[in-house]
Amino acid sequence: MQNRIAMPQSFEGSGLCRVRLGGRASRGDADPVRQGGPYGGRSKQNRIGFIARFKWAIVLCGCLFACALTARADTIWVKSEAGGKPLAYNNVRITKIDKGESADDLFYVLQTGSERSKPLEQIAQIRADDNADLSAAEEAFANGDMKAAGAAYRKVFGSNTAKPWAKRRAQMRLVVAAGQTGDFGDSVIAFLGLVQKTPESAVKNKPQIASATPQQIDAAIASVKSAVASPSASADQKKILLPFLIELYNAKKDTASAEQTMAELTRLNPSAVNSAEAKQARADTALGEAQNALARKNYPQAIATIQSNAALFTEPQQQADALYILAESKSATAEDDTARKDAALAYMRIVANFKNATGAPHVADSLLKTAQIEEALKDTKAAQSLYSQILAEYKDSPAAKIAQARVEALK
Repeated sequence: MQNRIAMPQSFEGSGLCRVRLGGRASRGDADPVRQGGPYGGRSKQNRIGFIARFKWAIVLCGCLFACALTARADTIWVKSEAGGKPLAYNNVRITKIDKGESADDLFYVLQTGSERSKPLEQIAQIRADDNADLSAAEEAFANGDMKAAGAAYRKVFGSNTAKPWAKRRAQMRLVVAAGQTGDFGDSVIAFLGLVQKTPESAVKNKPQIASATPQQIDAAIASVKSAVASPSASADQKKILLPFLIELYNAKKDTASAEQTMAELTRLNPSAVNSAEAKQARADTALGEAQNALARKNYPQAIATIQSNAALFTEPQQQADALYILAESKSATAEDDTARKDAALAYMRIVANFKNATGAPHVADSLLKTAQIEEALKDTKAAQSLYSQILAEYKDSPAAKIAQARVEALK
């Protein structure tokens, strides 16, 4: 029986179909060594034909290799450094998410076979050839449809067939999507999963507590406390979980529990109190204590708490909160025009520093309180100007409704 490999008709008889199998030369293929010379003694014309056929074989192999790569092709969109449209990388093959340039890099293979990686936070969108749910989630996320994105990411996260890198991506994005849709429970579940597997990633993907209901906060506290108490929880994991637990207690206005948790964090690792997460937790605890004092009308304590912890307030929101507590305390204790003017300046300090900050925290309310002080000082013109500013710049705020009523009353 002849040992021949079936080839396309166009190559039949070209010499490419005559291959050596099992140590035997196939029909018509003499031993080149016996024929002598680098081309086995062939004529010049035969040598040229042999080289041409060899080149065609290389081209054919290249085509087959390219087809093998593109048969399974993903696409990633990388954020532009200039903030423009993300740049698409087509026909790549995603292999994993692992430590690289950052704690979480997306690794992929180009058509050439070369491996590359990008920090995951720079990846704006992914289209996975073998995971329709992930592709749908990524597209919805890119379009701002967080509800659809969260639902699709949950499918990927709970899938038994999704690749580990796809689940990791879904887990991280679910924290963000769930936080924006108010599904705080989902974001906490995803966060705890990240803490267990990749603590460094969890730090950058903490759930946003601001939108959580009291019931959701209570449920989150129970889940985090359970994770901290788990025998398998490592010290590194607790360093992330405890500051988050402090934030939850502060959101609940449970300052005593927040302070106890801070003490636990300090015992776990004294140097941990200097971490960014611990400093933020301490700042939030101090703010919570000051807000509680303000609510109890213990204004001296509220002022003292803010002033003694001023160095902790490094985030814009924390700084705005601290200044507003000071202004409220000064306004509540003002008994003469000089003290009222001092309170008005405290409110306007917030306007000056945070008018252009994200969300303009406390700015509209500070303008309103200042206008009301101006009315008390009998400066109607100044009050009207401030009320008009609120209506022009913060027309959708609760303060605008009060400002509108006062503008009408002062006409």
